[in-house]
Amino acid sequence: YTDDITGVGVKLFPLLSLGEFYLNTISQDEQTVIDSRATIEDVLETNMEGPKSLKALYDDFAYLFDINIEAYVEEFADSNPNLEDYESAMAKLFTDIANIKSRSLNEVAFELVKVKCYDIKASLIGKANEICSALMALLMTQINSDTASVDESYQ
Repeated sequence: YTDDITGVGVKLFPLLSLGEFYLNTISQDEQTVIDSRATIEDVLETNMEGPKSLKALYDDFAYLFDINIEAYVEEFADSNPNLEDYESAMAKLFTDIANIKSRSLNEVAFELVKVKCYDIKASLIGKANEICSALMALLMTQINSDTASVDESYQ
């Protein structure tokens, strides 16, 4: 308790005598309440435009979350890919990773809201890297198989 500090606690504004007063309750249907709610909703809606635009910057990469890596790799393998197909698939992923990294700052502050983008960026980049790793593992398996069959043909 802060009795020893002048101007704090019960000693705050000692010459100002305030009586008790109660606020009157008002109905939800009163025009003041309706207008206040509308104003608050407008302010919130206006202040969410920036975060919505920021989210839209990452919508192009939402496909990464939808990919089931095992099914994707299996489907990719079934297409009998050549080296150019691997290169094309991984180049797209590496381009997306670079775009994700540069899409926004890790924290973006708006008037009423601060959006932390680091986690979404890390998740998207992590998923893209997992897909690349799975494609590289498939390529390694395919190269090992091709090498083994070439080796067998020479024996």
